[in-house]
Amino acid sequence: MKQCIDILNKMKDSPGLLPDQIATVHADIEALYKNTASLSGKTMAQAHDITLHGEFLERPAANVTYVNKASNVVELVDAIVALSKGAILYVDTEQDSLHHTSWMQIFTEQNNTVYMVDIHRLGQTAGTTASPGGQTLQSILESSTITKCFYDVRGNSHALFREFGIRMAGLNDLALWTAASYGKEQKFAIGLQACIETYAKAWFTTQQRDEWIDTKKAGHQMWNETEKKVASICKGGLANFTPPINERPLPAWLEKYCVGDVTVMPIIRKHVMERVISRANRGAWNRSIVNVTLKRTAASQDDKSAPSKEEAVKSVAEWAHGPHLA
Repeated sequence: MKQCIDILNKMKDSPGLLPDQIATVHADIEALYKNTASLSGKTMAQAHDITLHGEFLERPAANVTYVNKASNVVELVDAIVALSKGAILYVDTEQDSLHHTSWMQIFTEQNNTVYMVDIHRLGQTAGTTASPGGQTLQSILESSTITKCFYDVRGNSHALFREFGIRMAGLNDLALWTAASYGKEQKFAIGLQACIETYAKAWFTTQQRDEWIDTKKAGHQMWNETEKKVASICKGGLANFTPPINERPLPAWLEKYCVGDVTVMPIIRKHVMERVISRANRGAWNRSIVNVTLKRTAASQDDKSAPSKEEAVKSVAEWAHGPHLA
């Protein structure tokens, strides 16, 4: 937020922007901030400084480790390799307004740590920097023997393949497990926030669920609408604007947003997988989920553009009614 206003201040003498336009944007951004601050009756600080309790975090709040140097990448790779056999990586990525990957979040339950990999700063070296043992983050992502959990992997897969040529394998797509778990109750594939809003009543307390949703909503509103407001009036578009996700250091509210996306995944996985494996035809469902995950991942790596939400809905809606349709 501060950077948005600072950038506009520097542009006061630009021939492309009039003083009254600058004043309008200032007012819009300030109003946006105040509106978001009142979201669900919470202050902005409260919405972005949340520690969840109960089953969601019976463990202590996750540690957050930033990976923004080559030496940090080596440490991350070594930490993943050192995990016990069968360990699961919970992964998500965040893209900026130009659809370039800015961050990759990797959460491991074994050491209760979220690794914030600064893709915007590291670029290709995030994936290619090798540990003494020869492993890289790219080789880990492409390994079929290391399980990576995403919630709807297609957008992440498309971005990493388009930008870095990474063909991910060993994937577990929680969006598909959720669709399979609720069968005909879920007519469409739904996003992570909708999953928590729809099903988490059975997983968390009301306070836990509401706090997570408030953080998500506050992040979306501040992130998307601020960029839209500034981009709409800056003559040079986003070329003259640093999106909040690319600010360094990363704003605290965005760190909370990013961390929340991956730390909630183990609980989703536990509950949706329990529902599927309790069925008599669980073997067919499991094979179906694997097959559809492979098909959707392959499609995301072959398409020239990112998969649309409409395509995601269409490709899952019918399949979710029965494993024989996969």
